[in-house]
Parts: sequence; structure tokens; C-alpha cells
Amino acid sequence: MRTALAIALAVMPLFAHHSTAAYDTTKVVTIKGCVTSLDWRNPHVRIHVDVPDADRRIVNWDVETWGTGQLSVRGLTNGFLKPGDRVSIDVFLAKDGTPRAFVRTLTLPDGQTVDGPPADVTK
Repeated sequence: MRTALAIALAVMPLFAHHSTAAYDTTKVVTIKGCVTSLDWRNPHVRIHVDVPDADRRIVNWDVETWGTGQLSVRGLTNGFLKPGDRVSIDVFLAKDGTPRAFVRTLTLPDGQTVDGPPADVTK
């Protein structure tokens, strides 16, 4: 019994960091801009993108993607995006209104589209 409880408690953080609770997964919004940096690390790779807002001010977005393993399976490796690359990203926006988002579909500078998260993310 103690072993089962210890395993359950040890595994809980693994599930917690995959939550999309901070994002509005009921609608998808497209942002387009210029990559400023790529953070290739687990649990999720992050893309930082300068995007003009409605007043043409530049806002730096923090876009959360998938883990390094999931990107590698899609054929992407560290450095697949470089500062200055222009991208279009379909995202779920942060519920708190900050310029953070979770990627649904990523269109690379060459026009290649990278599919979104597993279907269960939007449930």
C-alpha cells in the first residue's frame, strides 16, 4: 500500500506540468511574427516571437510548444528556428491576458506545417 502511494505521489508532478489549464482551449487564434529566440528544453520547448499588436507596437510572445522528444519525432531539432525567422502560429491564448500561448499548429518559414498537440489537450 505504501509503495503504491509513493508511486502515485511521485508520478503526479509528471501530469501536472502538461496541463493546459492556463490557456483558453475553446478557440484558436493566429499570431504572425518574427522569432527572437528558441528555448530547446524540456518539459516544453518555447518560441519567443515579436508580434505587432493592434496599435502596431511590438509585443514579445512566449509560445509554449511540445517537448524535445515530440518535436524530434516531427523531424525538428534544436535550432530549427532562428532569430529573424518569420512564423505563423495557431495558438490557444493565456487566460490571464498576458502574451503567452500554447501552440496548436506551427507554420515554419518554408511553409511546412507542424501539427498540434495530442487530441486530449483540447478536451
